[in-house]
Amino acid sequence: MLFHYKSIRLKFLAAVAATSIVTLLVTIIFMGIYDWNDYKNRWVNDLGNQAVLLGRASIPALEFDDPQAAAKNLQLLEVRPRVNSAALYDSKGNIYAVYNSDQYSSKLNASLKNDTVQVNGDEILIARRIEQNSNLIGYMVIKAQYGLYKRLFSYLGILIMVGTLAFIISQLIARWLQQQITKPIEAIAELSKKVVEQRNYSFRATKTTDDEVGYLVTAFNTMLKEVELSNQAQEKALADLAQENEVRKNAEQRLQEAHDELEQRVQERTLELKKAQHALLQSQKLEAVGQLTGGVAHDFNNILQVIGSNLEILMLKFANVGTAQQRIQSALSAVDKGARLASHLLAFARRQPLQPVPTNLNNLTQSMDDLLRRALGEGIKLEVIQGGGLWNVMVDRNQIENVILNLSINARDAMDGNGHLTIETSNVMLDDLYAENHAGLSTGQHVMLAISDTGCGMSSEVVERAFEPFFTTKTEGKGTGLGLSMAYGVVKQSEGHIKIYSEPGHGTTIKIYFPRIHLPEAEQSVKKLTDIQGGTESILVVEDDIAVQTAVADILIGLGYHVQTASDAQSALDIIEKGQKFDLLFTDVVMPGPLKSSEMAKIAKNKLPNIAVLFTSGYTQNAIVHGGKLDAGVELINKPYRQADLARKIRMVIDKTHKESSEKNPIINEEISMDEVSDETAITNTVENNAAKPIKILVVEDNEEAQLTLCELLSMLGYYAEGVTTGEDALDMLADFDILLTDMNLPGMSGIELAQKCYSLDANKPIIISSGMDISTQLQFEVQLLPKPFSIAILSEVLEKSKKSFNIES
Repeated sequence: MLFHYKSIRLKFLAAVAATSIVTLLVTIIFMGIYDWNDYKNRWVNDLGNQAVLLGRASIPALEFDDPQAAAKNLQLLEVRPRVNSAALYDSKGNIYAVYNSDQYSSKLNASLKNDTVQVNGDEILIARRIEQNSNLIGYMVIKAQYGLYKRLFSYLGILIMVGTLAFIISQLIARWLQQQITKPIEAIAELSKKVVEQRNYSFRATKTTDDEVGYLVTAFNTMLKEVELSNQAQEKALADLAQENEVRKNAEQRLQEAHDELEQRVQERTLELKKAQHALLQSQKLEAVGQLTGGVAHDFNNILQVIGSNLEILMLKFANVGTAQQRIQSALSAVDKGARLASHLLAFARRQPLQPVPTNLNNLTQSMDDLLRRALGEGIKLEVIQGGGLWNVMVDRNQIENVILNLSINARDAMDGNGHLTIETSNVMLDDLYAENHAGLSTGQHVMLAISDTGCGMSSEVVERAFEPFFTTKTEGKGTGLGLSMAYGVVKQSEGHIKIYSEPGHGTTIKIYFPRIHLPEAEQSVKKLTDIQGGTESILVVEDDIAVQTAVADILIGLGYHVQTASDAQSALDIIEKGQKFDLLFTDVVMPGPLKSSEMAKIAKNKLPNIAVLFTSGYTQNAIVHGGKLDAGVELINKPYRQADLARKIRMVIDKTHKESSEKNPIINEEISMDEVSDETAITNTVENNAAKPIKILVVEDNEEAQLTLCELLSMLGYYAEGVTTGEDALDMLADFDILLTDMNLPGMSGIELAQKCYSLDANKPIIISSGMDISTQLQFEVQLLPKPFSIAILSEVLEKSKKSFNIES
């Protein structure tokens, strides 16, 4: 089977080579055997004759007993170099004379007493009897170097060289023969292979001889021609059939594609409808819960406010009755509990007004350490892991503290009072894949807050419903089911994301993600619970619920204020139109009638610029809350509130408004002294220079009153000033102004972000930022800082510096 798949050429060469090798081997073996025998016979005859001649020449020496003459005769063997030694024995077998050796024994071996030939390896020994007239006279023994192996090797070398030459010649002859015989056959075979591989029957073999091979080529070409004609006819028939099948297949394929496309569209449409229906149902459910919660919370908080206010009045009247005090205090605790319940409902419905500030969660969790340890108890081991270099986030600190506290208490209950609670913060980067799998989540830099426990865990079914309001796995009386719902609403309203990871028996981890902001952390104001302080200012109370209105009026009158009431917004404006002056407008957010409370407050501020405004509500709607966050500059106290809380809030708002009024109107309040305007001549020159060619200044200030005042000051200095309230509006107008003057704290885009974008658009435009803080380290380019509060002299000086730095001429 070795040559079963080899070509004819190889088989032919192999056959010739095998024949040549076998022939040469047989020849070499027979010639070697012949030469071996011939060489041996010649040596035996030669040495035998030599022994006979020496024996005859030694007869006289033996007869006359002359060993010396015998030794001289043996010495004649020196002319034979291949003769090693020789020995002459007498007729009794005793050694008589030797040549070139002492290896012979004195007594001749019995085996050598007859004519003997012994071959030992490469040595040959010849023994001959010496006779004279048929009488035995002695024995002659000669040893010589046979040289058979050397001769054999030499002979084999010659034979191998001759054999190799003969093999080469035979191969050359074989190659010539195979070219003449097998090459045409191989050509046919190669052509057959091409025909099979390419399915091309138009190939033809070339005829080179007229012998049997030539006949084979002719027959092969004839067969190819017939197959080609047959194949062409078959291909034509197959092509026609294929064309028909293709037409039918295309029609079926188009029909199937249309069917599949229709089915896919139906499935996609059905899926979209299901998703849309689910989203709509969820949205409707949340909206319905939100509306229901808002309406209930508003009425419920009004009821709680009436109850709480009257209870506090009763507490003052019955201050010396211990039993009454205990009952009133118990009732007030129930009011507080109802207020917390309403607050949780509003948080879930995302209608809780947030007051977000730049916050560092490391500082927030650290400040809660004592509170959490008291709430968890000694059986819970609390571990706080704070990430290094934690970014800041924009959240309502109080609401996030409530979220952490509620989640920690839930974890405590899940661990049955004994276990390990871990609160961890870290910076994370959320990629597109994670955001795609979690609706409403943005990509990029976030801050993660994780709360993990070693409790009983939750099943997947429980995890799916965990955020639903009033859903709880606790036994009756152990919880309201609003803790996670409140956390969910607060996180979502803060543009964050919350996710539960839990398995039964393996604890629970709740991860919260907030987007990173690039603002410094706001200073946390320390709430000082001072004594309740009243005042003698005039307050206009606007409340549609008469019971609440009466209770609030009684509290404020008891605090020493002058109080006047109105039941709707229009009535309140009518009172102001009559010329009455008020220090504070205290109004409910949700009011009956076409005029909203927020619009009424704006009109009142225009008529009485120094009036303070304080809103109150248990449900804010969108009057003073946008995007879930309390509008900038708006003061709010949630219902229900205690008398002490109301007193402190009113005092704080009135004092704050008086302070801001004095700061924002330095000219009116006579804060500009001649010491501050020490260089009146310089200011006068500035006004005169600017009058020739007014420089245009874009003022960005969200407080409209402060904006108008600043524009008036700039006009007094001879500049052309125009104001906007947001950074977004300012970007659209930058190209038409020479100088940008912006407040740092703006709604939406901050003053720093506006300055950075202005610099990227026009690096040669002067920028002035009004702020009470040093912000030079936050910017990588030159700006002028206008510190608050400022005088007209300081304003003029800052403008002159900006003009000089950027070579602006009036």
